[in-house]
Amino acid sequence: MATIRRRGSSWQVQVRRDGYPPISKSFSTKADALSWAREKERAIERAELPACPRQAAGLTVGDLLKRYEASVTPAKRGARAEQSRIRTLLSHAISEASLVKLSPGLVARYRDDRLAVVSGDSVRRELTILRHCLTVAMREWDAPLSSNPVLSIGLPKPSKARDRRLEQDDGQKLSAAIRSAHAWYLRPIIELAIETGMRRGELLSLKWAHVSLERRTAHLPVTKIGHARTVALTPRAIEVLRGIAREDARVFPDPDLRSVRF
Repeated sequence: MATIRRRGSSWQVQVRRDGYPPISKSFSTKADALSWAREKERAIERAELPACPRQAAGLTVGDLLKRYEASVTPAKRGARAEQSRIRTLLSHAISEASLVKLSPGLVARYRDDRLAVVSGDSVRRELTILRHCLTVAMREWDAPLSSNPVLSIGLPKPSKARDRRLEQDDGQKLSAAIRSAHAWYLRPIIELAIETGMRRGELLSLKWAHVSLERRTAHLPVTKIGHARTVALTPRAIEVLRGIAREDARVFPDPDLRSVRF
């Protein structure tokens, strides 16, 4: 059960349960102390907290990643991509490392192993997930970590932003390739990408309700940067949209489009 005491200007709460080490924390308000105590008691009942120090020492990076994937990742807009990166982390030896032995050296070894296979940008994204996972574990899950080792290593430098546009010859080659494709959506989706500069995810989530051919705009309620924006439509973009049948709420409803890369 939880014990709450007033200590000066703060409230100290301690949760004790048979078979578990006592855990305590101080808060500025009694309400926050009560809320934290209830959360920890529920976590003990769900067996989410280690029952003893020896069990805590047995926790691995993989244990935290799996919990993170189950409780944190689903709330993110890029959940599917993040799940794929977590699978990559779990397939590496670092996932088997005990938390009490996790060090910047082990994280640096993961970084170097992955840099031999994929780009620096991919490694940065994977390490960003690991960093946040460990931060959440320290702050909210009482993980036995004194610091976050990801913060102690150097991350790969981000790639330079691409600013290249299609040259005339490139456009002709692309048109020829599209003309020979059987998928109906390749030409309109690529032409719209060129005309509007919209990202793949923005095009695939575009709804007819957000397209105004009269005002020549396409509204994007959700974007990669987290803010809504409105895209101006060129005459060619409007012509492309008019040529697409409105058979669904989305402009491109085909589920196979999720595999499109450009």
